[in-house]
Amino acid sequence: MKPFLSASLLGALLIFAGCGGGSPEYQIPGDTELESISLQGISLKKPPSWELIDRTDRPDAIPSDVILLMRSVEPWGAQLNFALVGVGKEKLPENTSSIQYAKAAVQKTEQEIVNYESVSEEDIDIQGNKAIFLQFRGKESLSGDVREWFHLFVAKNDMGYVVSAVTPLDAEANQKEFIKSIVKSFAFREAS
Repeated sequence: MKPFLSASLLGALLIFAGCGGGSPEYQIPGDTELESISLQGISLKKPPSWELIDRTDRPDAIPSDVILLMRSVEPWGAQLNFALVGVGKEKLPENTSSIQYAKAAVQKTEQEIVNYESVSEEDIDIQGNKAIFLQFRGKESLSGDVREWFHLFVAKNDMGYVVSAVTPLDAEANQKEFIKSIVKSFAFREAS
């Protein structure tokens, strides 16, 4: 199994996490205000004001295995970085459990993230499929900023999915909880 999807998704998120202008204030929308995005057999909640990033606009910056990328329109935190959420999907060589998939991806992530610090790990159920939710801190390079990362790893048969989000380390606690709820909103969409 190749645990490379997580790394390519991390890279895509960081490209769009750059500094911005404007107010660090961001109003968290209520759950009823969230939209549901459905594509390629999955769905995920999206705040209405968030921007979907179209891969065709930046094919060099967004790997082909990243199927969804969105970001906050207004920057978060004192560093004025954007909150980002992405979904990656990859074909696995064989049917794989989410535990096996997550273990391989976490090992690779721990090697790639500088000053990796685990915050929490949680097993969750997604429509009968066990998934692993991981929250950690670290930076993408020695000179980079420390950020807070939220990953959900789930495998269904021979497909692996990573939902990944990144916020500035100084994002408010309610903003981090909001991001967790978006990441954990991942679901499989039934074929129609």
